[in-house]
Amino acid sequence: MIADALPSEATAAIRLDNVSKVFHHGEPVTILDAISLNVSPGSYTALMGPSGAGKSTLLNIIGCLSQPTSGTVLLSGRDVTSVDEQTRTRIRRDEIGFVFQSFQLIPHQSALRNVAFPLVFAGVSRQARHKRARSLLERVGLEHRLDYPPEELSAGQRQRVAIARALANDPTILLADEPTGSLDQKTGERILDLLDEFHSEGQTVFVVTHDSAVAARADRVVRIQDGTINTTKEGVIDGRP
Repeated sequence: MIADALPSEATAAIRLDNVSKVFHHGEPVTILDAISLNVSPGSYTALMGPSGAGKSTLLNIIGCLSQPTSGTVLLSGRDVTSVDEQTRTRIRRDEIGFVFQSFQLIPHQSALRNVAFPLVFAGVSRQARHKRARSLLERVGLEHRLDYPPEELSAGQRQRVAIARALANDPTILLADEPTGSLDQKTGERILDLLDEFHSEGQTVFVVTHDSAVAARADRVVRIQDGTINTTKEGVIDGRP
């Protein structure tokens, strides 16, 4: 970790400028309060904080699943807060891969079909998308489980299917929300090894976690508390947990 080598505005894969999120349930509740953050292309960043700190809310905003109440989000230099919903959907499809703690696989569909599913919306032919899905499942060690639906897979296998699916469209950014939270330690280590592997090949990885063992895998750790980042330089904390 090099604290004085923060990404510049021009090169940031993810850039947040004064991003806030306020929910209105009677009285307004501020979940994120003027967050600013730059993430380098090809980096591995862990966002740490206790439950309720705003981690998942921030991840959803980065992933174009939610919009900030105020502030600006740029992905690879493009302002994604000012585009229409159709464009945001395309950005989610083509540029962002999601890995969720709860897997979010399609029930009763095979691992192969789950991984191939995002490629349907990209207009990829059936043969090509199945070839891509098979290749990714082989990559995560599930070549012997291609035809198994999620309910016939272990939790670790389901998470590996989820990682393969997240990479189906060869996204620019891989976002993971507590990717080992539902797994035992040994299985979790296997999942982290996969994230390490893809990061080593140039993938930008951004992981939300409350687990210091998960954060220790990252190049850089950013800490969030009560919706704010305690700043030491340019709106970021760098360091090991």
